[in-house]
Amino acid sequence: MSSTDDVVLATLDDDGNPSVVDRAMPLIRADDLAVLRGEGVFETTRAFAGQSFLLQEHLERMRASAAQIDLQLPEPAQLEALAGCALDAFGPADAGLRLVVTKGPENGAGRAFALVSPVSEATIRARADGVATLTLTLGMPASLRPRAPWLLGGVKSTSYATAMAALRVTGEREAEAIYLSGDGEVLEAPTASVVAVVDGMAVTPPPAAVGILPGTTVDFFGDEVVHRPLLTDELRAAPEILLLSSVRGVVPVVSLDGTPVGGGRPGPVGRAMARAYEDAVAAVSR
Repeated sequence: MSSTDDVVLATLDDDGNPSVVDRAMPLIRADDLAVLRGEGVFETTRAFAGQSFLLQEHLERMRASAAQIDLQLPEPAQLEALAGCALDAFGPADAGLRLVVTKGPENGAGRAFALVSPVSEATIRARADGVATLTLTLGMPASLRPRAPWLLGGVKSTSYATAMAALRVTGEREAEAIYLSGDGEVLEAPTASVVAVVDGMAVTPPPAAVGILPGTTVDFFGDEVVHRPLLTDELRAAPEILLLSSVRGVVPVVSLDGTPVGGGRPGPVGRAMARAYEDAVAAVSR
């Protein structure tokens, strides 16, 4: 599968039952607050052989995001059924599953839907060859967002315009973004967690302390990844930098702000983590 014609859409009806629908079918009301204000939440998981990888972990994170914007989610069993319906229709190929829940109109119910799409060739290339990155500052201290819930740090909402703007800026130089705080700490990428190898250990910023999205892919590795503040200078000196996300998995960074990382080639820590992740994804079908 490789074209947009292969994308499967499923939704929940008013009784919470899932079904596959035509992607051209009107689905969301024009006055839905997800459309008017970006008040919706979503999660994207990797799927293989018709099974979603780490689905429960993603649903738990979705519940945390929904609570932050006062959004009522369907029951967990309904979201699981929705995911299963979409994946059954898509088939066994390697895929990405996106679950979206909107807030709905004022005093009305939102909409839950699932999209399953093939894994793109660009994603496959990034896993093997790595990506270039540029650092972008968010301007604020790393400790601010945890103390300012209105900034929605750590919330995976459909209000993604800022992240897309960052990707457009860095995309002009064929690179991806890594966010830095105003006081010199590494935060996250617009669509991934950031991991750097420091003194032989994989290190990532602690989500609660700096107000970033907890990474389900990072958490898959458990104690293999150390959670602690990661300084910009440590990032620049790291022999390996990795971007971790659900569908792409473990992607090596081969340059940072125009300077090669690790000689410009994927390194041994990243390769080992990528093998472990891909093996676990494939094992969901067994």
